[in-house]
Amino acid sequence: MRTSVIEVGDLLTASSPDEVGKRIGEVPGVESVSVDHAAESATVRYDETRIEVAEIKSLVQRSGRIVAAPPAASTGGDHEGHAAAEALPAKSEVASGHSGHGNHDKHAGHSPAMFRDRFWLSLALTVPVVIWSVHIQELLGYRAPTFPGSDWIGPVLSTVVFLYGGLVFLQGALRELRSRLPGMMTLISLAITVAFLFSWVVQLGLIEADALWWELATLVTIMLLGHWIEMRSINQAEGALKELAKLLPDTATRITDGGRRRLPSARCGTVTWCWFARARAFLRTAWCERGRATSTRR
Repeated sequence: MRTSVIEVGDLLTASSPDEVGKRIGEVPGVESVSVDHAAESATVRYDETRIEVAEIKSLVQRSGRIVAAPPAASTGGDHEGHAAAEALPAKSEVASGHSGHGNHDKHAGHSPAMFRDRFWLSLALTVPVVIWSVHIQELLGYRAPTFPGSDWIGPVLSTVVFLYGGLVFLQGALRELRSRLPGMMTLISLAITVAFLFSWVVQLGLIEADALWWELATLVTIMLLGHWIEMRSINQAEGALKELAKLLPDTATRITDGGRRRLPSARCGTVTWCWFARARAFLRTAWCERGRATSTRR
């Protein structure tokens, strides 16, 4: 068993300590959770053979940003865990600003340009596969030209589409399975891999059935198109968030039961803004993690 301290300040802005503890405690492999509201952290005792801190973060990331301190030895107890968290406040705070990007594991290394390029090449290879497909010819009532090697258009081009266009899904599925969090990448990879293997078994004459070459090629191409559109949307949303972040004031005053404390806006975590326009000046009022924070800029 190991013990680790996780910063849960962002979660505590929207949920009570009991709710935060219950959410983390539902993660398989977590034995116990102790939430310290004052320190804005949770001490998690977990079975390191079943789950890691990174996986705990991934499972609860939708509820807020969580940054883990270095795991403490299981014999260290809660006090060692808190000491580690307090010794590295700056590092944790810097990491929290980027944790949202780091947790997008299924899109690690992805970009709209990558999906766009793979889509267009896969589409160009898919067109002849569909045209020379016997099933499509029978369905639409036409006859594609035949020449030596035309029977291998489907197997060869579909294999290229699978290896080139489908590789990104296979890599994504591997990451999901390593994290024990199977998702869409795993589902797509399962479908295209089964179609690919089955079609080659049929092509080699091991069983008598219809190969799925055109289905395989079109599935990969359509999935690439969908992920291209998704990545464009993600990039546009992140760009909008960056523009909103520029509106943050430089500093804020956190008001808690222990008094007032001046701190950089970057440490405010989740912030709700209220704007009050008056003449050529404006007042910015914010409330940030657990306490009310106010700041004014003219």
